[in-house]
Amino acid sequence: MNNKNHIIQQMAVFGDKLARYGLVHSQMGNMSARFGKRILISRSGSMLDELTEDALIEIDLSGPGPDEDLASSDSSIHRAIYQKTSAKAVIHAHSPYAVAESLITLARTSHPPSSRNDTDSIAGIARNQERLKAHPLSRGVRGTEKSGSHICIISEEIETKCLLHEIPIVPENIDHLAKVCADVLSTNVALLVRGHGTIAVGATLKEAYLYICSVEHACKVRNLCRRAGVNPDFSPAF
Repeated sequence: MNNKNHIIQQMAVFGDKLARYGLVHSQMGNMSARFGKRILISRSGSMLDELTEDALIEIDLSGPGPDEDLASSDSSIHRAIYQKTSAKAVIHAHSPYAVAESLITLARTSHPPSSRNDTDSIAGIARNQERLKAHPLSRGVRGTEKSGSHICIISEEIETKCLLHEIPIVPENIDHLAKVCADVLSTNVALLVRGHGTIAVGATLKEAYLYICSVEHACKVRNLCRRAGVNPDFSPAF
């Protein structure tokens, strides 16, 4: 993605799609694309369904510059992802089912963190993972050792399972969130930040958008299963 004008057009197209299908709302969410050693990212406070060239900020891949304060508040996460991975596009959406699923899944432990000290480090994530694994309702949710322990949603919905396999969740209030997200996305195409939505990467904005939609679909299916009284983590043997 080296043509800046093409990137601007694509950001307008997929920003509109994100809003139209309820994956972002108001001024929530952000998106970016890398070209060369520069990043084009949505401006802080911009609405993704109204993106024009004036609503986009160009920042440096190597580190913060004079226009950093104008860019999305999540610019440090976008930059860390580009520095760590081969991604050319990053989309962050506040899609409702994904946000809800991140809250539900991390709450499914009988011993929630009693203080921030239990969630502000990689060791804290590992402790919470062990608590979740011990919970009787934790079947279908597992931890992996990918740049530190983290909890993953394993989708039983066939299309999403083939596309994503697993959806890692990281706490929102940990130190070095940008680094943790970049590490997780070096081996995954999407993740959930607890209570904060989905971050997805791709070689193009279209690909990142596909993963945003897939995560939301998987989380919606899980929600519908629960409403019907079906455990979405249970896989019966036939």
